[in-house]
Formats: sequence, structure tokens, C-alpha cells
Amino acid sequence: MNIKGLMAIGLLVCSASVHAQQTTYVFKSYLNLSSPIYVGPVTGQITLPAPLPPNVTNYTVPNTTNNQGAVVPNTIDWAFDGAFVTGILNSNFLLSLPGTALSQNATFVFSTDKNGAITAWTVTVTGSAQVGIGVETETLVISSALGDNYTLSFDAPSCGFVPCPPYTAATPRPGAWWTSPPLPVNVDVLYCLPGGVDTFKVVPPSNLTSSAVRNPADPRVVYCALPSEKPPTWQIKVTYDHGDTWTWVTLSSLGLGD
Repeated sequence: MNIKGLMAIGLLVCSASVHAQQTTYVFKSYLNLSSPIYVGPVTGQITLPAPLPPNVTNYTVPNTTNNQGAVVPNTIDWAFDGAFVTGILNSNFLLSLPGTALSQNATFVFSTDKNGAITAWTVTVTGSAQVGIGVETETLVISSALGDNYTLSFDAPSCGFVPCPPYTAATPRPGAWWTSPPLPVNVDVLYCLPGGVDTFKVVPPSNLTSSAVRNPADPRVVYCALPSEKPPTWQIKVTYDHGDTWTWVTLSSLGLGD
């Protein structure tokens, strides 16, 4: 085979590897305060095995079967948080309050421009959990056409809240999506709980993971907070050797921050 042929094959391989690169899309909404509970603003992200295709309308992220045999969207992971009652709605359905996860569902529909940037969307995520004597169900719908809507319902006669759900929070103003740069594969952050609780561990960085952060203007004070709630100029504590040594970098260097 001649050199031109080898170069062509190399270009094809390179092109395929670029298109197969996993991509993270980050979301922030403008969900309003809603009595009697506080919800929002919603922050979230979805990581796909490859970038969204360009010039598509109402493209639905295809389903796959996970290790538990459930049919779920074919994503690396996804998570949405807005001070929800049962915690973060995510691909692992982790609860911040005591309870037993029962089910979760998610659909992701996107339209893109010629560069693959998201121009329109409808995302629906739902999670149910057994909490006490009843089942709580949370549903979040974010839409470029209709804005954002959050609903919490409870199916037991006595829910433990006054008044009992359903609770709703909504805004007609749509949020915004952007593409997050890929994170270094060997970087971790220090997970900690807000309020000074002695719970620390080394975890991958995420806008939705409470981490040790600080304002470089006053570096003596360290906060436990979601990076999505802080300016990208703030710093986050990171390690490149699984926690043996630590340093500080800006949130923007990891694609984090509000």
C-alpha cells in the first residue's frame, strides 16, 4: 500500500476516534422559588458516549440495557439537582434522605445546529422512592419551549409534610446548555458535606458533587459547596495521586463553576 493510502487510513482512524469522544453537556435553569418548598435553580449535566450529531431535530438519546437489565438512555451518566426533597435525580438514583429507591426513568430529546450545539430540548427525569409509609415521586421536565417544571407527589394518606404534596415549581423561562471541556482523567477532588460534617473522600470532580472550594480573595476560608454554585474563578482542592498530595486549581480549569 502506498503512503497516500496509509495516510487516508490514519485520517479515518483519527476521525473515528474524535467522533467517539464522550462529551458532557451542562445545564442551568431559572426555576423559581415555590411555596411551601424551595426548588432551584436546577443544575445538571449529561455525559454521552459521543457528541450529539449536528443538524438534528428532536433527536432522542437511544436506549440501552444496563447491568441490572433495565432499559435506560445510553449515557455515561446524568444528574440534575435543584434542592429536591429526596435529593439529586441522577443515573444512579442516589437519595440524600433515608429511603429505598424504587424506580427511575429518563428521556433526553435534543435539536442541534450545524456545529452540534444544543438549540432546543425536552428532558424528562422521574424518580420514585419508598419513604416511610408511602412512595414519593419526583418529576423534572426542562424544555426550551415550555420552560421548567418540577413536581413532587406522595401516595400515602399521611405524608409527614404540612401541607402534603403535590408540590410544584415552574418557570416559563428556558434554561441554557453548554459543552463542558473533557476533564483530566487523573484528577480527583475532596468530597465534603456542607455544614462541617466530618465526611471526606476522594471522588471525581463534578458540578453536582459537594467539594472543598475557596475564594482566592480569601484563601484561608474553605467551604463545602457545589461547584455549580460558585464563580468559575473560585478554586477547588484537587489531587493527582488519589489523595496523597493536594493542591488548588480554578473551577474553570476543570470546566466547573456557575
